[in-house]
Amino acid sequence: MIDFDQISRNIISVRNVNGQDLTEACAKLKISLDQLRQSGEISFCDVLMLIFSLTDEDFRRRHFKYLMEYYYERLSCSADASQVVTSKYDYRRAVAALLPIVKLQLVSNLIEQGKTEEVKCQEILEDISKYVKCPRLNKEDVSIAIANKLRSVDYRLLDYHLTPLDQRNGYLGDYYNLALKVSQGEETNDLQMFAKFAVKFRWEVLSRAGSEREEFFYSTILRFFETHGLDQIMDFAPEVYFIRSFDVVLMDDLAKSGYVAYDSTVMLSYQHLRLAVSQLAKLHACSFAIEETHSVRLNELYPNRFEEIAFKESDPWFINGVDGTLHMIDKCQLAVKVTKTEEFKEKVRRAFESFFEKIKSSERYRNAICHADMYGPNIMFKHDENDVPNDCRLVDFQMLRYCPPAHDVMFCIYINSTKEMRDAYMSALLREYYTEISKNLRMFYVDVNSVYTPDEFDKSCRYMKSQAICQALLYSHFNKCPSTLKKQLLSDDEIRLHYEGNRKEFLDIAFKSDLFRSVQEGLLEDLYQVCQNEDV
Repeated sequence: MIDFDQISRNIISVRNVNGQDLTEACAKLKISLDQLRQSGEISFCDVLMLIFSLTDEDFRRRHFKYLMEYYYERLSCSADASQVVTSKYDYRRAVAALLPIVKLQLVSNLIEQGKTEEVKCQEILEDISKYVKCPRLNKEDVSIAIANKLRSVDYRLLDYHLTPLDQRNGYLGDYYNLALKVSQGEETNDLQMFAKFAVKFRWEVLSRAGSEREEFFYSTILRFFETHGLDQIMDFAPEVYFIRSFDVVLMDDLAKSGYVAYDSTVMLSYQHLRLAVSQLAKLHACSFAIEETHSVRLNELYPNRFEEIAFKESDPWFINGVDGTLHMIDKCQLAVKVTKTEEFKEKVRRAFESFFEKIKSSERYRNAICHADMYGPNIMFKHDENDVPNDCRLVDFQMLRYCPPAHDVMFCIYINSTKEMRDAYMSALLREYYTEISKNLRMFYVDVNSVYTPDEFDKSCRYMKSQAICQALLYSHFNKCPSTLKKQLLSDDEIRLHYEGNRKEFLDIAFKSDLFRSVQEGLLEDLYQVCQNEDV
């Protein structure tokens, strides 16, 4: 497969687009086209060249997306399809990388023919100029996003630009604001979207798999829920207008609507967590409403879509995390009296061993599509005039699992709260969740007892408790460490080696933080209680 990233870098190197610069650009283009011909990818170029040669901007705004989807469908049916593209995800990334090349080829042809003043040439030159200034998006991407947001293709795109955001709460993406100016009839409007771009991540397999899973969630699962009339309980997630896996997501700019994401070191209040588990109840209710009313299971409807991508028993990251947790047992001054430390450590090891079985689809309890990554920055909150949280949205659906919903609920509570808050409000939060999912299912004439009786739900929470605590401990090694140390980890190779190699040294540094220390002690005390009850 050709290196499309390298081709894109060749195009980006063109500083200004005019006749003189096109000479250099086209020289690079010829090299790229030779590579394409040798790799068998030239058919993509031919198709795009045909479309751009025979259509104008207005036609492409209305039909480009559907033409490319139709071509992929025909391509998939061809005898040699497997030699051309491996998946729809690869196909869409290939088209995105080839668009600026095709536009350069077309402009080069028009210049050679002396047609530089034609409208088509000027339109394509403007597209290329915009791409050079904004190389992470093609105009076609933006046009599709606007059409989805406006629910109409009757508009004209006047301008767009990206502005990088200062904060970066996620670790699998770069965040931008996308400002757009469009006209509809006599009106001109300014629109805003949030843009998340995939990064070359150290754990690239996780990043790519997570990105494809997020596209599957937004493009397939949510649309499936919507077509089956569940949209009245689908406000748990932002509206997504364009997504291409391992590349870009364009969605509602929640920040412009007053939503904020806290740093991962912030511990949430009871009111925050009430909102979070209520939104989880809507997400899970969508799965159960579909399954109960259509006598189907979603993992059968979408086989091979929920394999585990984040945790592997042989992964050094996981092994180091377990060793780090055992090291924390020696470091912490637990409020509970641990008289047999080695016996406790052995039970902790067993808890981590059972971890993998519990995050799989269960044969004991009903399963639902779960967010599976419910730590603080993936929950954006809105506040009233008194700064009291009154709404929230869940973001970053890259770790989807199909497993007991207690997995989401318990992990959300353990990773985002202090031990004092859990001791005071755990029961209330679980009741809140059960009440909300019951209410949501009644809207679709589903009795919650056909999915989970109160007793079954309680048992499922006890079953998932050790897994949730273990996952919270693994997450806390990074997410609850001081912000300065976290930044070093993302930028300093030596610090990163301590984290990925001998994590004990990294944890010793983090342990100097009062917050980090209290989080470790609280989670380990809870895990000790679980181990005492043999609920591992």
